[in-house]
Order: sequence, then structure tokens, then C-alpha cells
Amino acid sequence: MSKLGKKKAPIFRTDWPRIRGIVSKGRTYFQVDPRPSARRETFSSLTEANTRADQLAKDRRQHGKQGLLAPLRERVAVAELADLVRPYGKTVRQAVETAIVVWEEEKVHAVSVPMAQALAEWQALKEQQYRAGKLRLRTIGNLRPLFREFTSAFGHLSVLAVSADTIKTYEGHRPSQARTILTKRAKLSEFFRFTLLKGWRHDNPIEKLHGLAPVEAKRVSVSILSVKDCADLLEKATAAENAKELIPYVTVCLFAGLRPSEAELLDWRQIHFETRQIEVLADTSKNAENRFVPIEDNLLAWLEKYRQPKGPITPAVNWRRKWDDLRIAAGYALRGEEGREWPDDVLRHSYASYWLAINQDRARLAEQMGNSVEVIRSHYRRAIQPAVAKAFWAL
Repeated sequence: MSKLGKKKAPIFRTDWPRIRGIVSKGRTYFQVDPRPSARRETFSSLTEANTRADQLAKDRRQHGKQGLLAPLRERVAVAELADLVRPYGKTVRQAVETAIVVWEEEKVHAVSVPMAQALAEWQALKEQQYRAGKLRLRTIGNLRPLFREFTSAFGHLSVLAVSADTIKTYEGHRPSQARTILTKRAKLSEFFRFTLLKGWRHDNPIEKLHGLAPVEAKRVSVSILSVKDCADLLEKATAAENAKELIPYVTVCLFAGLRPSEAELLDWRQIHFETRQIEVLADTSKNAENRFVPIEDNLLAWLEKYRQPKGPITPAVNWRRKWDDLRIAAGYALRGEEGREWPDDVLRHSYASYWLAINQDRARLAEQMGNSVEVIRSHYRRAIQPAVAKAFWAL
């Protein structure tokens, strides 16, 4: 038969995708032709062919040609995902968009600036402001312990990983009064404003805590050093090549109860050997008040060995490294490392505990330490035998 005489296949649907009739071995089949978006499909009944054609047309209207061009395995995967998200009332598109947001956050966190680095840069800025006369001595003295505390608490995280919940958890792990917590929040807020200026994040997590009263952590007994621990520390400090820098710092903290920041800013001219008093200036004191701390007999003996007419009792260069080296030599691990922990303010807490065991006068101790009687009463409840306390004051 010539081409002109060849009978054309009947068309049962003219809209895309078309349906043609095909006769094979005396039987009629119905072919759905969605080309060029997909391959042709053949069905044994016109009903089945129409159903498939309608579905393809619907898919094309909803998802465009690209959806139809996807391989079969991808379309099957999409169908499986639809079954997974259906119980949550979500579409596959919504699920994918949510996943992309999470992945983008993870990608940003992977390249985010570490908190340890950000805090170090903030500290460097504050130290520069202090040297330029823009910060008072007391201000930088109060900030230095916070730099160390914040680095210890958040240094292992990235800047973007610190959330309001992270900060609440940090607050809950440290026994502090509400006023102290609010003070630390203010400093953290200042730090995160610094990160905003640097472009390291786009929000301040402290702002999400505004209006939420700080929950005071459960009060616990503070940690102190045993008499043997104190003796070992003093022995290591005495044997160190920089003993003249270590001994004054250790002894005014251990036997006079000065805060680390107060001891680091103490000048020899504030140690009055004639009246046996240490003068803590308002500029270096946490509560911005001058106070005088008595020099006990054993402290006087220690300080006399290293006495200087003037100048800071701690060195301006590499002090943190020298202090860390002493604690390591005494058997303590630095923060974040495995080993025996060095508790916060342990020298000051040891002083208060051993002093109370002998003198039994919380009001007087509060005056000497620059604290409230309530703080002294809540922190220092440890029962210490008088004989043990006397051994401490004989060191």
C-alpha cells in the first residue's frame, strides 16, 4: 500500500498529551504521547489512557515541564517524601524549604567566628580603650575576670551558636545573686553589640531575655583548698624562677581574700606594712568602694620576703601564662582540659572559710572582703576544725 493510501492512527485526544489508537494483532491499544516532556505510554483501555493523560496534564499545570522531565526514581522519591510529611500537614515543598533553612544555618555555623576568638578581640579593644584613658582602672579590672569566665563558658562555641537558651543554661550553672546575673547580662549584651558591628551575627540574644527575671541558681557550698593543697601551691610558687611575681599574688588572695582582679591591679604602695593593712582602691574594687584588709601574721612574713617600694605586684607581661604554669605545676588542669579542676575564686573562698573558723564574725568578714553579710552567710557554711584552721594560718 502506498503512503497516500495508508490509514492514519485515530486520535482520541487532541489536547496535550494526545492519545492515539494503535492496532496490533487485531487488537486496539491507546498510546498517551506526552513528548517532549516524557516518554510515550501504552494502555489497553481508553479509560486508563485518559486517566493517565489527565494526571500528566495536571502535573504539568502544577509543576511545569521540569517536573515531568525528572527521572522516574526521583518522582518515586518525591512520592515517598509526600507520604512522610503528610501526617504533619506539610507538603514536600514546605519540608524541603525548612530543610534548606537548617542546612544554611549549619553552613554559616561551620564558618562562623569562634567565641574564643571574638572574646579575645573584644578584650583587646577594651584594653586599648583603657590604655587610651577611655576606661577607668576599676572598669577594666572588673572586665578581666569576665573575659576569662565568658571564654570558659562559651569559648568552645561559635558566635552564632550562642542563643538565649545557651545563656540561661550558663546562668543556671553558676551560683549568683540576681543582681550579679543582670550585671553579666549587661556585659554580654555589650559584647554581642560588638559582634553586630563586626558583622558576625545579626541579632543580640540578650534582647530575648529582656523582661525575664534571672533565676538565681541553687546555692551550693563553695570549693576551698585543703591545708596541704595550700602548702603545695606555696611550695611550687616559691620554687618557681619568677617567685617574686607569684608569691605576692598568691598570698594576698589566699591570706587576705582579695579578688583576682583586685590582686592583679594591686600596687606595692597600697600594702601598708607599718599599719599592717592592704588598701583596696575603689577603682579596682568590684563594689567601687575603698576598703582596708588586715595583714595577718603569716601574710606579713610572706610579703616581707618580696617587698618592693612601688609598682604592681603582678607583672604586666605574660602574667596569665605565668599563673597558668604555676597551677599546672601544682597539679591542676587548665579550663577545657582533662584533670583536676581549679575552682573559681578558690583562694578567696579558702581565706573566708579558714578565717571564719577562727574568728566567727561574719559581719567583720563581709567588711574585709567587700561583700554583704548575706553573701557571707550563704557561701561559707563549711565546718572546719579549729586545729585545721590554725594549721592554715601557720603556713
